[in-house]
Amino acid sequence: TNPYNNTNPYNNTNPYNNTNTTAADDPNTQTQTTSSTTTTTLQTQIQTRRRMRTTRSRLEEARTAERSLAQLTTLFGKMSTLIQSQGETLTKIEDDIEAVGGYVDEGAMEISKLYTITRGNRGLIFKVFAMLIFFVIFTRFYYVG
Repeated sequence: TNPYNNTNPYNNTNPYNNTNTTAADDPNTQTQTTSSTTTTTLQTQIQTRRRMRTTRSRLEEARTAERSLAQLTTLFGKMSTLIQSQGETLTKIEDDIEAVGGYVDEGAMEISKLYTITRGNRGLIFKVFAMLIFFVIFTRFYYVG
């Protein structure tokens, strides 16, 4: 090595020699790098914002779907209750119809009994009416004259 050379064996940089400058030390390169970095950062921010908007819109759509499902669940619950109560009402109506059918059968039997009773006693009923008419006519003539 040359003793009069201003190089330091421990440091390869020479303050008087610009041969060891890097691209990062050059102001033109720094401006290009900074603008490139800024552009990249802006693009990243724009993409992030787009993703956030997309995520928010998806979240809102999911919440809307959830509300719709909750409304459907409530609607189906109410329909189930209505169907159950209508089923109970139909069961009551069916029981009442069966009871009415029994009452109609009993009434028909009673009318049939009454018909057979009155059919056999027609002569007697005729005689009773004849006697009533006789007494009515007799009492009129008796009290009039």
